[in-house]
Amino acid sequence: MKKYKAVIFDMDGTIVDTEKIWKKVNKTFFEKKNIKDKKIIKEICDKIHGLSHKKICEIFKSEANLEEPIEIIKDEISKIADEIFYKKISFISGFKKL
Repeated sequence: MKKYKAVIFDMDGTIVDTEKIWKKVNKTFFEKKNIKDKKIIKEICDKIHGLSHKKICEIFKSEANLEEPIEIIKDEISKIADEIFYKKISFISGFKKL
């Protein structure tokens, strides 16, 4: 068997399943902003998959009519994400064995 010096993985979806965690982050953010319309939330969330953190915040700001500057929205989402990731993150099944 050939020995490799390194293997590079795309962490998101390969090492850890973060999609469900980000859904929880988004849900928590909208709850904190008192945005309850599930149709609007779904429409926003459908637009953000795979985008950068900054672009997601821009979409949240425009689509949810938020008054805060983008940097404040980024900070709020990052704080929520840090808390939820710390509690919920885990490896995808079989990764440790690999």
